[in-house]
Amino acid sequence: MNLGYHDYARLPDQNDGIFAGLPYKDGKPGYQIEHIPPYVTTFNPGLDPELPLYKPLPMFEAMKSALSGQSQNKNFVYTLHQPKSKPPFPDAIYKKAYFVGDSLGTLASSLKKIGVEFTRQAQETNLVFIDGEATEAMVSRTQSEIDKVRKAGGLIWIMLADQPMTDAVKNLLPEGGQLTRRKATSLQPNKSGPLSPYFELPDLYFSEIEGDRDIIKQGLGGEWLKQGEVLLEAANVDWSLFNQVAENRKCAQVVLYEHLEKPSGAALIRFESESDTVLLSTLDYRITSQETISFWRTLLSAMRIKLHVDIKPDLNDGSKKDHDLLLDGPVNKNKK
Repeated sequence: MNLGYHDYARLPDQNDGIFAGLPYKDGKPGYQIEHIPPYVTTFNPGLDPELPLYKPLPMFEAMKSALSGQSQNKNFVYTLHQPKSKPPFPDAIYKKAYFVGDSLGTLASSLKKIGVEFTRQAQETNLVFIDGEATEAMVSRTQSEIDKVRKAGGLIWIMLADQPMTDAVKNLLPEGGQLTRRKATSLQPNKSGPLSPYFELPDLYFSEIEGDRDIIKQGLGGEWLKQGEVLLEAANVDWSLFNQVAENRKCAQVVLYEHLEKPSGAALIRFESESDTVLLSTLDYRITSQETISFWRTLLSAMRIKLHVDIKPDLNDGSKKDHDLLLDGPVNKNKK
């Protein structure tokens, strides 16, 4: 619990916590508590009058309700973990895409790997992908094609990873927006937005994938949050602070991070106008794993973009990690 620490706009320091007020005396038997820092205990036996005795987790309330027999839903414990049924994807209306940026660069290559098909003729499509790092020359050379798609009511998708946006690309967006210093290993959808039916939280969880786990390395903020609709954003909890971390700090790290006031973590914003739709994202398209490929294919399909390449469900070499839990059969100790 956050004993003696209630200002989440800053990190706790040595002045936070509970202080007994008595100095330590060498040689005196028994406990001599001088300072109890925040997040070192799950109980509060009167140490901090602003906090309860303990803070139960949702599972505590669920189990209490189920075992007491007073739950209105007798299947509460069972249904708690049941995945929702996902609707079929809407019909694709964006069959091919026009690309603005380095056609041999990482973004173009990543989109092709996911299944996007490109065309060099803007009149053949109503979809444009724009690399947020596109130079003024790249944008200027393709401005007429971009305008054609916008006037035809098409979709413009501007993509960034961890680099700043060039002024040429920023001029295509509403004024007053900014990039924020925010990283995240998992996302959450706008519950009332168009992506919510197609994603569950496990689909947006990248805290345990191999290699780079920061699905966003910067967020979107400023006036963009008012001018557009946030479709995806950073989750408020970072479970990478808990996984494979020493017991003496894992819980404290997660709880503390959850309470801290953080910069905007908007990762995908949609701007609607009478003539077109513009998407702006900071989702890192460079991370390649089974989880991220599945995420991108779901995202593009939900946004009605046709995918032309079938991806095998298993993107690794077909092997599994050894473990000592008999969840899917015994471990092959002789496997090399």
